[in-house]
Amino acid sequence: MSKEESKVEQILDAAQELQKLREENTQLKQQIHNLRSNVASTSSNSSSKSKSDNKSNNNNNNNKEGKDEKDSFLSIIVFGASGDLATKKTFPALFKLFSRDLLPKNVQIVGYARSNMSESDFHTHITKHVKGSPEHISAFKKVSFYFQGKYDKPEDFSSLSSKLEENEKKNSNSSANRVFYLAVPPFVFTATAQNVKKNCFSSSGYNRIVVEKPFGRDLESARELLNDLDQLYTEDQLYRIDHYLGKEMVQNLMVLRFANTIYEPVWNRHHIKSVLITFKEDFGMQGRGEYFDKYGIIRDVMQNHLTQMMALIGMEPPVSLNAEDVRTEKAKLLRAVAPLDIKDLVIGQYGEPINKDNNKDSTNNSSNDSKKDESKKDESKKRRIKKRRIKKRRIKKRGIKKTGYKKRATLCRRSNSRKRHNNSNLCSSSLTH
Repeated sequence: MSKEESKVEQILDAAQELQKLREENTQLKQQIHNLRSNVASTSSNSSSKSKSDNKSNNNNNNNKEGKDEKDSFLSIIVFGASGDLATKKTFPALFKLFSRDLLPKNVQIVGYARSNMSESDFHTHITKHVKGSPEHISAFKKVSFYFQGKYDKPEDFSSLSSKLEENEKKNSNSSANRVFYLAVPPFVFTATAQNVKKNCFSSSGYNRIVVEKPFGRDLESARELLNDLDQLYTEDQLYRIDHYLGKEMVQNLMVLRFANTIYEPVWNRHHIKSVLITFKEDFGMQGRGEYFDKYGIIRDVMQNHLTQMMALIGMEPPVSLNAEDVRTEKAKLLRAVAPLDIKDLVIGQYGEPINKDNNKDSTNNSSNDSKKDESKKDESKKRRIKKRRIKKRRIKKRGIKKTGYKKRATLCRRSNSRKRHNNSNLCSSSLTH
């Protein structure tokens, strides 16, 4: 046999083996399909039996819970009600829930703060940034009221609890649930949380406490704060939130990344050179001086809002949209980011400097510059006036008016043009001769 015939036989044998493997593969697929169908049928029968058995046991509990939720009274207490966060974010969000009937019918919204404020002033304060019909706004005002107190006094919290109990007993006979929203600076978190736990907890319903950012001033203070809160509350009672994640564009980032067939394949380091996140505000502190003296804009924005944005933009696709899975992917990204160095940062401040001496120097320099500019303008005006006077004097000396002067100038131009024309004719005639 030649080499070519042997090669042909080898190819034919390989083809037959491939055909056998394909047939076996199809048989295995058919067996797997049959097994899956059998398992699904048995599981559906068992689940239907278990459901029918559990329905009788759980229907009573579900009906009781549904009745309790409908008939229960909900109290939402906003600490730091006079602050910027509560007026711009918290109360408008509560109004939206209230106007869309997403809150229980038996509800009261309480604003707690240190500042002295009447009920009418409080209503105007919380409805500054609220948009809605006047009927909904008036109904929202009826449900909300103000309570003045300090964050480190247990007596104020106990009086607040008694006021809440009065309204709860008037409007409902079932369980009373309370949600405490801490829109206060972090140095007040621990004292407020302790007083809430000791003096304001409801005994007939659930209790939830919501803690806003920033969580401390640095890593040590954040760990201390978390340790204090963990000692007071269980994990199902405690909510640590960042209100910036509630924005519509931030919530759409994951959909834009992972559900968009145009962006998803190219959203990686091979196709994106750099990422620039810009945060702009067109207003100043607006009553937040005490807060910014202790924390500043970097701790207020960069370590929470912008870091969350960076994590959503740069993280890998999570296994699911569960909170734990998303958190693990964010943590992976933050571990992979190199720590910041002061050499790579540029920090600036717009406006006048803080020191008084520098302020005086800057004001003096600005006043001197303005005086110089004014003197230059005056000198230029004086020069123009002098030029006009000189022209008028010359015209008067000649005894000719402006109109005559212009006519004379036009006559001179015509005579000069005629002389040039005659000279050109003479030159041409001399050349011919």
